[in-house]
Amino acid sequence: MNDEETGNVTLLRDNEDGSAVYQFDFPPEALADFTRLGILTAIKAGISEAKKLAPDYEADLEKFTAEIKELAEEAGFSMWENESWKPEGEVVDWASKYDKELVKFYHLVRAMYEHK
Repeated sequence: MNDEETGNVTLLRDNEDGSAVYQFDFPPEALADFTRLGILTAIKAGISEAKKLAPDYEADLEKFTAEIKELAEEAGFSMWENESWKPEGEVVDWASKYDKELVKFYHLVRAMYEHK
């Protein structure tokens, strides 16, 4: 039985597979709290699972990886070598018009992700 202030949990039966059946009796305020907790827990679990599908790219957003450099070279971008006038830390020489190369780069990246 349940009074107005506390909840009550009653074991109804033990099952052969090791599980059990319980009956929960709680006051309306506790049921509302458990409902909110259940919804928040489900949302947090969903966010956690979604992060596995779409990892946080912002941490690596500034990183010009070897893979990106290879794709840029394949698309036709001019890369800095060891020129004395090379700006420090730069990889691509942006002094050219790259409209066609950007389109090719887009298609290379898209094809790469479609095959994964």
